Amino acid sequence: MLEPGNVPDRRQFLLLREELDEFIVLVRKLNQEVVEGSWEETARTKASLLKAVDYIAATAGQAH
Repeated sequence: MLEPGNVPDRRQFLLLREELDEFIVLVRKLNQEVVEGSWEETARTKASLLKAVDYIAATAGQAH
């Protein structure tokens, strides 16, 4: 855990952050599709989320 005053000045893991931002977009999209009952779209978005998790795991720890 980072102690106060021990937080980096800049983000080191930009690629991971970008992927997480996109993941959040997909989660919101999935939620909207479920609310609307768009089951085919929901299945496609779920598949995109699963691919995104794999990519997030692969980019974790990579400083860019």
